[in-house]
Amino acid sequence: MRVYHNPRCSKSRQAITLLTEAGFDFEEYRYLSEGVDADDAKILSSLPNIVRKKDVLGDV
Repeated sequence: MRVYHNPRCSKSRQAITLLTEAGFDFEEYRYLSEGVDADDAKILSSLPNIVRKKDVLGDV
């Protein structure tokens, strides 16, 4: 499993902690510094609820 992680985001940090403590095997992908390629962006944009409802798209 790949987790797109933003270390400056408290929810992202909490998710990493929970997954680690639960013993999940995952890849931590720091998308802000590593970027997202076109194929991944296409997959991610097709997922429902990928953007939180309270966020304005320009803020993401």
